[in-house]
Amino acid sequence: MNTLRERFPVLFAAALLWLACQGLAFFGGMPAFVVQMANDWHYTASQQGLMAMAEVVGNALGSLLLAHVIHGRTARFTIGCGLLMQLVGNAAMCGDPTFWPACGERVVAGVGGGIVFGTAIRYLSLDPRADTLLPLMVFCQYIGMTVLTSVVVPALGSIGASLEMCTTMAGLSLLVLFFFADGGKVAGEVSDGELPAVHAGGAWLVLASIFLVSATAGVAWTFLESVGLASGIAAAQVHKAIGASAVPTIVVCLCMPMLLRRGWTVSSGVVLLGVCAAGALLLATPLTPWTFFAAATAFTGGWMASGVSQYAMLPDFDPVGRHIALIPACVGIGSAVGSLVGGTLIDASAGFSLAYEIATVFALLAIATLVIASRLGAKPRRGDAVSLQSSMR
Repeated sequence: MNTLRERFPVLFAAALLWLACQGLAFFGGMPAFVVQMANDWHYTASQQGLMAMAEVVGNALGSLLLAHVIHGRTARFTIGCGLLMQLVGNAAMCGDPTFWPACGERVVAGVGGGIVFGTAIRYLSLDPRADTLLPLMVFCQYIGMTVLTSVVVPALGSIGASLEMCTTMAGLSLLVLFFFADGGKVAGEVSDGELPAVHAGGAWLVLASIFLVSATAGVAWTFLESVGLASGIAAAQVHKAIGASAVPTIVVCLCMPMLLRRGWTVSSGVVLLGVCAAGALLLATPLTPWTFFAAATAFTGGWMASGVSQYAMLPDFDPVGRHIALIPACVGIGSAVGSLVGGTLIDASAGFSLAYEIATVFALLAIATLVIASRLGAKPRRGDAVSLQSSMR
């Protein structure tokens, strides 16, 4: 008998995209959430930073648990555990604003988010339709992040209401478990223990590239508004420029399936990372409204779309998917390292130039690791991935 996933493949793909967004919901809305914590709970700037770090550490721990501890359990158990941890962590934070307990609750929710996102991206990356689904995932995450920070969270008005929303989203996401009622293992895992060959060196280099571009974003995205205002650009112009930069970013992401189908995965990734580096470097220079818009567009578009190429490369090195499950850890820790390095350099130098120059170096190193990974010569293993469809269904 066909499983629910086989009978409704489009709905299943939509459910996976929802889980990929749900796993990073709090991380995506972080800039707005920490402002509400400061306003409602009177958290200091350092406490806001520690709260963000707690979420990131939780994401990393969740992806490590998925890759090395619970990877052999059923998909229903794995995703259910992740969603319940998100639900419990967010619900507990609603009732207790005391800082250190809230940090612990944030770690619990972050672990759940890492498990949920890691499982979803594993299915999406190993799916034969990955060249379409991965760009769509990045597109959905970017739209979700933008809507959360600019519309939904400000409209809710308080951190309590926002956490109730996060709790409700995790609860509603449990409905996705109906797609996994057959008790199958997570995508890539097989029951008899015989796994396809994995090129661990290449997979780790791709993960290193993801970590490095996330560190670039940790500097460039975190302080993007601040560098514009420090350059004397009016706040309204800064906000319009950042908002307008979303349009070309979305267009590039929607073009990625065509590039992947033509076999331009590595070349497109290198070019986009180069554009990201150019945008970060331009942000290190004196800015006008037009150069700020150009830099923000180059950085944002290169950063978001290059992730599609990086994610698409991993199944060629690891058709099992355990390295793929580590993507949330690389993204989270890389972002945290970038934010920490950027903030320290900005405070030490009383300016933004040095921080954005270091961000450029991170992006260039991301290019180097991606190129080295491609030169290691892991032959395309899409056939292996396709042969795993029975474990995915």
